[in-house]
This record gives sequence, structure tokens and C-alpha cells, in this order.
Amino acid sequence: MDPRKLQRGLDWKRQLAIFNPEEFETKSVAIIGLGNIGSQTAIALARLGINHMELWDFDKVELHNLSSQAFDTNHLGVLKADAISEQIKAINPGLAWVAMPKKFEPKFTFSNILIIAVDSMKERKAIFKKMIDCGIEFPELIIDARMGGSQMEVYSCSSYDEWQETFCDKPSDDPCGARYICYTSMVIGAFIANQIKRFLKSEPIKKEIIFNINTYQII
Repeated sequence: MDPRKLQRGLDWKRQLAIFNPEEFETKSVAIIGLGNIGSQTAIALARLGINHMELWDFDKVELHNLSSQAFDTNHLGVLKADAISEQIKAINPGLAWVAMPKKFEPKFTFSNILIIAVDSMKERKAIFKKMIDCGIEFPELIIDARMGGSQMEVYSCSSYDEWQETFCDKPSDDPCGARYICYTSMVIGAFIANQIKRFLKSEPIKKEIIFNINTYQII
């Protein structure tokens, strides 16, 4: 293949009947948290052709992350934001992205879509409060994704009130990352990519998806 063509982006001819990324070149997505959900979502969006991404995470890649997150042994000890940047550059050098290896600061994001992929309800509420306190206008869409064991939850919100209604006061007591497995992480990343594709194309989206991969049931 001509390397000059690769620099301009991937060849999407086999997906154009489903999604043409060139129609949405100005749209940007911020992913907050690059663990099980966020890392797999970033890879899916890079392949989908989302042109602009902000990648937020202050953690480093550890050995236990490799079983379910989108990293390999070359990334051990590397900041997750930098490691995912390296991954998506290898997939599609034509993308534009910003690695943000620190805690999320709403005043620095200009993305149309925010994906909340942090590990705890406490962190979600802290991000919510930061955005309210900073007077940040609600983006076009917030997707808040959660998972544990065989169950995944994806909430697509169009207002602060709608997002806040998805919060729970008594979340699971399971330790962070105690019940993660690779195929659940991969499936939820695919669900989120599909929601974004549907939203950008003005297709109907489900506001709430709760899916158990063991029973194949939408709950």
C-alpha cells in the first residue's frame, strides 16, 4: 500500500454503507478513563474513523490490566493516555488526538461527545460536580458506561438532569476491577461505538442499555 495514502487515514470502503467518517470529520469525542471500558472504546472509535479524540487518564498500565484492557506488555509502566495514543496511531495515523495524562478538567475539553468510563460512582459524581461548578455547557451527548462481571450498562444522556438520574447512592461494593473479563470489555466498547455512530447519523438510540452477556438478556 502507498504509505502516503495510509497517512491520510484508513480505507473505509467496506463500511461506507453503514458509516462514512468523512461526513463527521469535525466531531470530537472525549474519553474519561482508559481502563476496561475506555481503552476498548478508543480502539473501536479509531477503527470506526472518529477523527478527533481526547484521551483522559492519569494511571499507568499495570500487569493485571493486560487481561482485559487494550494494552500489551510494551505498555507496562506507561501512562494509559500515552499508551492508547500509541495504539490508535498504529491503527490509523490520520487521526488527530490529544493525550491527557491527568485527572479530567472540564474547562480544557471542547468535545461534542463525552464518554464517562471511570471506575466508581464517586468519580462520576465528582466529574458531574466539576462540570456544574465550572459552568460547562452540556455537550451534545454524554455516554456513561459501567460494567462488572457479565453485566454492562450504557446510559446515553442529553442533559445534566438526565445524567444525574442514572447515579445510584449505593453502588456495588466490589473492589475496583475485581470482576472484569476481556470479552465484556470488548462488547461494551462495541456498544458505545454503535451508540456514537447512531447518534451522529441521527438514528434512534436507546437511552439505557443493560445487558448480561452470560444470559444474552437485555435487562
